[in-house]
Amino acid sequence: MDVNKNGLFITGTGTDVGKTFASGFLLAILRNQLRKALYYKPIQCGPAIHAGATFPQGDAQFIQQVMGHPDVVNTWFLRNPSSPHLAFALEGITYDAAPIHDLIISSRKNFDFIIMEGAGGIRVPITEKLEMTDIAKLSSFPTLVVAKPGLGTINHTLLTLEHLASRRLPLAGFVFSEPEQAKFAEALAADNAHIIQARTGVPFLGCIPYFKGEWSLSDLTSHPLADYFRRTK
Repeated sequence: MDVNKNGLFITGTGTDVGKTFASGFLLAILRNQLRKALYYKPIQCGPAIHAGATFPQGDAQFIQQVMGHPDVVNTWFLRNPSSPHLAFALEGITYDAAPIHDLIISSRKNFDFIIMEGAGGIRVPITEKLEMTDIAKLSSFPTLVVAKPGLGTINHTLLTLEHLASRRLPLAGFVFSEPEQAKFAEALAADNAHIIQARTGVPFLGCIPYFKGEWSLSDLTSHPLADYFRRTK
């Protein structure tokens, strides 16, 4: 498949692994590099909850109000906090890939990069036959896998990366995201990253820094993800 390097598809090893925090950091790096980026969440199921606060309009609202990124789009907001296939069914809505494809095409007029965040993990079902993998393929963007840094992440991350490779989807790399600093153990995270990278050949692109109201200039300029974006210009 042709790869569109003007975007990233953000997936995770599961729900609540820090995809939205990672997306916010990516958007901040792009703003710092003076690139006009769009945050796109095709499917939102129910409100988003971050750090104990509820955002009724989901992750896009969090990105806009807390992360300070103005340009956000959500194609489907489904009220039920469940897997998309169930949420679509409960609301009597039929999933259609065309609006996603059209949004990606039309956004080229106003944006030079898209951060596209999936719902849950890469094998989350959208319909009886389709899953989040199919949206990743539709985007043509390289996939960035977000995982937690601690115990259990080797298995979850290897399975996710191996599935993406089996579907021949382009991989940008994987990152660790942990919004609660107390849970982070640097030695364990470093070993986890080493094992995953050694067994898959997929590059580790660092840990997402803790968000304390803003990102530091050092984070935005020296992080491995900043180098990744510089290479895509």
